Amino acid sequence: MSFSSKVKEELTAKPPKSRHCKLAMLAGLSGEYESADLSKDCCRRAFIKGAFLAAGSVSDPDKSYHFEISANTREYAQFLASVIKKCGVEAKVSRRKENFIVYLKDGDGIADMLNIMEAHVAMMDIENVRIVKEVRNSVNRQVNCDIANTRKTIGAAQRQIDSINYIKEHAGLDTLSAELAEMAEVRLENPDAPLHELGQMLTVPIGKSGVNHRLAKLCEIAGDLKGRESKPCETKED
Repeated sequence: MSFSSKVKEELTAKPPKSRHCKLAMLAGLSGEYESADLSKDCCRRAFIKGAFLAAGSVSDPDKSYHFEISANTREYAQFLASVIKKCGVEAKVSRRKENFIVYLKDGDGIADMLNIMEAHVAMMDIENVRIVKEVRNSVNRQVNCDIANTRKTIGAAQRQIDSINYIKEHAGLDTLSAELAEMAEVRLENPDAPLHELGQMLTVPIGKSGVNHRLAKLCEIAGDLKGRESKPCETKED
């Protein structure tokens, strides 16, 4: 059974009790809205319920969010949209071939519409699906963020190691200050270690910011070496 069928089954099991709401629902079922008395909120709800039972559908929330009621004239579609608006929901009107549709495409609005029509079981179904989707999206965002941060960390560590190796090959680590030389050796020996762990491996432990500063200085020194080596040799004229 489709989600629309489940909603309609739930609605037909809860017919209006008062005479004026029954008349309003019949007006919605028949589409004869001109003489309908919709001055009361309960009658507007009954009218919408009748209109949905007659020509409405709602998609399975597991797949997409779409609620619509078909109308044979623009006037009726606009009237129905205005009734829905009085109940606190903004619905849109669009033409589809020879007919017009009053529709919603957001989960909040559709859940509100189900509540207005008193399809409370269906409303809870869609709310549960929305909660699961939100949790899944939140987890995916966190995982993607963690992956991006990991890639960033790995990339930074590799640049540090490349810079240290460049210094080692082109100038020698013995040309560095004692602090930088020790930092360089510790990083080369622990390529995967995070900054705060590297800091605790030093003779005199330092914090994450101190480690970051020393590694940045090593990268700067390597950059200076590369810059000097890339310059053409100068020759003196006789």
